[in-house]
Amino acid sequence: MSIKGKLIGSASAASATSSDVQADLSGYAGGQRLIVTFSDDHSSWAVRRWIRLTPPPIPSQEAAPVTTAPSSSPDTLVNPPQSSETTDAGGPQETSASAPAPTDAPDEPANAESTTSPAGDANESPSLSSPSSTPPSGNNTGPRSGAVLHPSGPLVLSTPGQVVSNLDVDGCVTVLASDVTIRDVRIRCADAASNRAVFVANDVRNLLIEDTEIDGLGSTHIGIGWSNYTLRRVNIHGTCDGARISTNIQISNSWIHDLVRMDGLHCDALQTTEGSEISVHNNLLDPRNTLGTDLNNSAVMLGTETGTRRLENAVFSDNWLSGGNFSVNVRKDANLTNVAFRRNIYMGSARYGPAIAPAAVTFEDNVMLDGALWKIVPPW
Repeated sequence: MSIKGKLIGSASAASATSSDVQADLSGYAGGQRLIVTFSDDHSSWAVRRWIRLTPPPIPSQEAAPVTTAPSSSPDTLVNPPQSSETTDAGGPQETSASAPAPTDAPDEPANAESTTSPAGDANESPSLSSPSSTPPSGNNTGPRSGAVLHPSGPLVLSTPGQVVSNLDVDGCVTVLASDVTIRDVRIRCADAASNRAVFVANDVRNLLIEDTEIDGLGSTHIGIGWSNYTLRRVNIHGTCDGARISTNIQISNSWIHDLVRMDGLHCDALQTTEGSEISVHNNLLDPRNTLGTDLNNSAVMLGTETGTRRLENAVFSDNWLSGGNFSVNVRKDANLTNVAFRRNIYMGSARYGPAIAPAAVTFEDNVMLDGALWKIVPPW
């Protein structure tokens, strides 16, 4: 696999050991420009940024914030569909005609894995020329173009089935009820004591968050945690851990990036110590800080440092991974079954390489940017 494009120039040196080179990929990556960082000897390189070349559409009218009453029969996400994106389960729908209509998620591969079993066709290799493999970025995550956000304070969502949209939340969000939908919302939570920008109570089921930005403002430990939620086209940044994941999790077409190191913590885009029925598909997971000078711990961290816990039925497919000591870090003592990584692209910039993991984890058709297969390092 190779990147096709025209070299258009270089930026000033980003550091003593790297420089940025821009390539025009407008004919190959959906009208975007790619900035690539090379090492000093040009032996390795990594995507740093995708720049949209065409302006977003201008909104035609304002959309009022919407909080609807519960639907009589909200969709359920407890038992996810067999394909991670083929069914657009989303709970109750908004009733406001002025709100922008939801856009379809990018096309997914026909053989997207089941969240209950990593089995499936693993022969398809990712291609940068395929629209479905264009990395999520600020252009296709967070509140949609045309969504006008209205100021709001912190939210406590305690009504089952309610839909919240078109808000600019100054504070954290606490979800205490099931079947809640959060759409076209910006959340800026700087409360270190709250621990999570979005707190999901243990007995909550079927939380859907889509087209939303979660910003920890450099002081909140976790973007969202722990169980029974779905993220679609969500932009998470400014936290130490992007998302803590446990049971009944679907994360797709989302961008977790620009994480912040906090004393005594290892910071990861995704982290779990236990759980089941997890699907992570077509996301860009990059734990590095904004300048890329701190690699942080990993894009995906699996395993526990204390106690006996179990992780099972988890699939990580068609993601773009970067940064960390290893981008995928699975502890050697992790108690796991049916965990697989398939067709993921390693973008570079990890300290040691793409993955460290025990033999119990399945790796199939995961590639470097040049198309070479990953070399998996066994834990020591």
